[in-house]
Amino acid sequence: MAPFARGIVKPRSEKVRAMLNISVERKQPNPLRAPPKTLLDPPPCAAPLEKGNPVLDRQFDTLNRRITGFRKYKAPQVAPPRVIRDRDETNFHEMLGKFRFDLQGSFRENGDALRDSLLQAGRDLFLVGWVKCRGRFATGHIQGDVYALSYMRRYLEKHLEEKVSSVRFYEENFGMPALEYERMSAVNDLRAPSKKQQHALRAAEKNKARKLEQESLRQAQELERYYEENCIRNY
Repeated sequence: MAPFARGIVKPRSEKVRAMLNISVERKQPNPLRAPPKTLLDPPPCAAPLEKGNPVLDRQFDTLNRRITGFRKYKAPQVAPPRVIRDRDETNFHEMLGKFRFDLQGSFRENGDALRDSLLQAGRDLFLVGWVKCRGRFATGHIQGDVYALSYMRRYLEKHLEEKVSSVRFYEENFGMPALEYERMSAVNDLRAPSKKQQHALRAAEKNKARKLEQESLRQAQELERYYEENCIRNY
């Protein structure tokens, strides 16, 4: 049924149409009348701002999840913990620290076995943070006391039951006043099965295209070498 009865003129003013909750039709601009392109077209890339501060290179972290609608809980303000700067052998084990790690390799069960082993080792050492394990890589952010961190680092370097090709540690810091996490957690793969299949097919296509390019380059190099060795190049 039409929104207006017969004989009633359909309003054309945008203001009236907006008041009556009718969609406003806008004509698409003619591309032939577009102004000439300048150095500012497209606009220059700018870093995204967060509360007025530019965010240049943000690492993935579970604490970066945004809460929409300004519904983020604000805890009551408390005094910051006192930073102890002079430690000796009696209280050195109380010093807190953190580090991030990246693992590259081939992991069983799409990284589930590695995830379970890292979670078990972290909880046994009373560490907090998160780990993200997949079939080809693993990353994480771990915090705790310095002794437990040293054991966890040695475990990642020497005692993993996986095929690890490289290990990298970065963003290390010691002497933290307090920990940022409450428990050891895992970032699981929550993609739908159809999305997983789609991404796997896309990755297989990229690998096939890369292999074809490498084979084409190898054949071209062999042909060039054959021409040079047999002096049959036609100049």
